Amino acid sequence: MVVESLIEYALRIRELRRAGPSNLEQALAPAFQRLLESLLPQISANELVVVPEFATPGVGRPDIALKRAGQPARAFVELKAPTKPGNPARYRDPHDKRQFVRFQSLPVWAISNFSSLRVFQRDDPIASIEIVPEAALDPETTDAKAERLIRNGDLAGLIRALTPLALADPPPADNAKELAANLAHAARLVRSIVEDRLVKLTEAGETNAPLQDVRHTFREVLYAHPQAAGYNVRRFDPLFAAAFAQTLAFGLLLVREATDRAADREAWQNMPPEHALMRTTLRVLSCSVSIGCSRGETEVCGVCEAPQAQETHP
Repeated sequence: MVVESLIEYALRIRELRRAGPSNLEQALAPAFQRLLESLLPQISANELVVVPEFATPGVGRPDIALKRAGQPARAFVELKAPTKPGNPARYRDPHDKRQFVRFQSLPVWAISNFSSLRVFQRDDPIASIEIVPEAALDPETTDAKAERLIRNGDLAGLIRALTPLALADPPPADNAKELAANLAHAARLVRSIVEDRLVKLTEAGETNAPLQDVRHTFREVLYAHPQAAGYNVRRFDPLFAAAFAQTLAFGLLLVREATDRAADREAWQNMPPEHALMRTTLRVLSCSVSIGCSRGETEVCGVCEAPQAQETHP
């Protein structure tokens, strides 16, 4: 079953590459999605949903998310074109480098250039495997040669490498230290997304996007005189991105603790009345701004959903 799935996958990749698509990564992504859908049942009896995030472009969103029905995503896969290195340490594109650093805030994730797969827990590499030989994806390779190459591959090793993704659970939040670490990772992730989104908006000549409106409010109200606190006035975007991320993470935590249930985009409505200013701020951040990231970035870091979070009082 595994080898047949890989042979079919490589054949589809070769066919697509022969067609010469303008966006190679996006054109090949559905084939990778189907490969995961065929292999994951070999690992886990729990029915995993492979969510094609590549179909909804946006800054900060890994291309594929793995989730169980009715639950937030637990693991992620970022895809890179076959023409890019399999080893992130060899990336030349500044965007790829920033993405690699950003995704190190995710609990369990992987990166693939369609022929190789590298799996991480946060910034710790835990598996590296060849999915199929690079030559098996070459559009010039014959079907017979590609099949021979694939049949000689490490099929058991590929299943072992995919196992952490298939069995990923939420990061624990059993004590103040673990909860603080989860909050920090969540905030770093959102901060990076916001910074990149602001750059994209500026490059596109946008001036009235919702995120920019919130930035303006922060600049004129909360940080009217940033230099008085020692901040660099000319570099306000990093300051705003950090404040945005910290406010969002802490606001969701307050709601999570007060309600004893997972927080979502409507969490601001459940903010305790004694936090009126935080309620307003969280409403603006979570409801009025679309920054191109998947639902509740902090969920993947356990901020909103860890069942132990409300028991911890750091």
